Amino acid sequence: MQFEHPALLWALFLLLVPIIVHLFQLRRFKKTPFTNVAMLQKVVSESRKSSTLKKWLLLLTRLGLLTALVLAFAKPFSSNETALAPKETVVYLDNSFSMQAQKEGAALLEKAIQDLISNFDDNGQFSLITNSETYANITINDSKNELLAIRPTIQQLRFNDVLLKASTLFSKNQGTVRNLVFISDFQETLGEVPDNIPGQKLFAVALRPEKRTNVSIDSISIESGNGLSQSNLTIYLSGNHEEDNLPISLFDNDTLIAKTSAAMDQTGSAKVIFSIPAGDDIKGRIEISDGGLPYDNNFFFTIGKPEKIKVLVVANANSDYLRRIYTEDEFDLTIARPDQLDYSLIEKQNTLVLDGLTRVPQSLSEVLKDFMANGGNLVFIPSKEADLGNYNQMLSFFGAPRFLEWVDAPKNISNINFDHPILASVFEKQVTNFQYPKVEGHYKTNGVANTILGYDGNEPFLYQQGNLYAFSAPLHSENTNFKGSPLIVPVFYNMCLTSLKRPRPYEILGRPTQVDLPVQTGQDNILKLSLDGEEFIPRQRSFANKTSLFFDANPHIAGTYDITNGQQRVGRISFNYPRTESLLAYHELSGATITEQTENLEDTFAVLNAQDEITSYWKWFVILALVFALMEMFIQKLIS
Repeated sequence: MQFEHPALLWALFLLLVPIIVHLFQLRRFKKTPFTNVAMLQKVVSESRKSSTLKKWLLLLTRLGLLTALVLAFAKPFSSNETALAPKETVVYLDNSFSMQAQKEGAALLEKAIQDLISNFDDNGQFSLITNSETYANITINDSKNELLAIRPTIQQLRFNDVLLKASTLFSKNQGTVRNLVFISDFQETLGEVPDNIPGQKLFAVALRPEKRTNVSIDSISIESGNGLSQSNLTIYLSGNHEEDNLPISLFDNDTLIAKTSAAMDQTGSAKVIFSIPAGDDIKGRIEISDGGLPYDNNFFFTIGKPEKIKVLVVANANSDYLRRIYTEDEFDLTIARPDQLDYSLIEKQNTLVLDGLTRVPQSLSEVLKDFMANGGNLVFIPSKEADLGNYNQMLSFFGAPRFLEWVDAPKNISNINFDHPILASVFEKQVTNFQYPKVEGHYKTNGVANTILGYDGNEPFLYQQGNLYAFSAPLHSENTNFKGSPLIVPVFYNMCLTSLKRPRPYEILGRPTQVDLPVQTGQDNILKLSLDGEEFIPRQRSFANKTSLFFDANPHIAGTYDITNGQQRVGRISFNYPRTESLLAYHELSGATITEQTENLEDTFAVLNAQDEITSYWKWFVILALVFALMEMFIQKLIS
């Protein structure tokens, strides 16, 4: 038992007063003459016994009365160990997309916010962490509007990230009880619950939906159809659905252009194919309605005529093989001899190919430095009759490996870097039974670079150094059969594609993305993105022949954005939310180191309030004092 005013207990020494009064009171007896007292002796004896009993009973009741009053004013109480310790509370509110799942007719996130407002003390101070924001030392009264404005977000903190943020919000005071209230559906995307959380009490509020059914549109692909006028749009879905057929609609802007239904197979996946006009500009949106999470029920994409990539080939020899690769529908190809080259054309190109030049003029080398600094790609193919000193002077500008002596010995091109971006999409898997091309001779190189294709022994046949792609052997038919190899088309095609990163049909929000547009912005102009009247300016870099846009944290809303240069629309780009929250795969928390686990906030705050519960006893001691007072009254009247 503890006392709110323990100093008053010193008043218990007052108990000595009635003891002294009752045990040591002095009386003077006055003698009175009386004729005969024999008849009164028996009465006097009985009266003395009754008086002694009455005195002892009065002493006990008065001692009890005084003790009860002293204890009542000292206010005794009992509590657990942490009731009187200072407490701090940090609340993590998971506002990821999976918290859109329904329970009792409301989204888990909405219900969690309402329960937090209803159960937390209006003036109690706490800190709040969401996946996108942090609020330190707030109260419900001051922050109710901010709480009601919390919306689902693309971001998802990992469990350890939440603990790290919470540790920065808790004070360093010794003896403080640190309560972390973790409100989430505990999807597996949170990561594992740590085995040990030192210095914090973790209260897990595991919110789970009534139904764990959800279907998401995962991805799409666009391929040429059977006819030249049609393309096939393939839509891939995954999840589970209670009904056999799931309606799926295809829109161009807001116009419905096709509708069908999808049936999920036993593996929880489905594929739907729409035929769409080839070559048309489509601001596409795919829509389903499955009753699950709403965030993954729409998928945005853009189909448009791609901008042609400008390619300039400077060659002494016949370069017609490049015409078969760089076709007119995708590329704007120009072939020129070195003695007829107009240097002013170079800055307007995306890719420059130097094919079989015996030497690179100094003036061209200077132009190449500016060209590559502005984001252009250079493909260098040497000649057997090369001026190596001239070659190496140019290569040194770009920090590339130098060419050494010519090696007149056959070698197979058998080392394929399957992970390089140039070849990553070419092979479905790593192959070993490939018919490798070969060379009759090549230049040895000296230096470190990113090898794309190499010979036996790991010497590079084709390497990358920044925007430079360099071959170590001539490609004419007398030296190599590489022109007849299946590798030549994807290698040259993809080397050129990297010089102008055109918008793809769709991008995923939150992933680093670069998009190049063949737009020259003036000094005072910048490219903007707009969606439903809202604009933002992405990070961008302007070159002589293009403008590069970079996306990472922004945007954060899915949709098809217009890219504008001033008042003119110069392109579109579609973004979709990642589907990581769509699986509805949850952690089982039974074995985790959690102080308390509940399924609703009401029970959690009941446990938290129990930590502060104090049982007070002063009223009982007041009642006890009244009882002793009544007992004294009865003793005075009943015992004579």
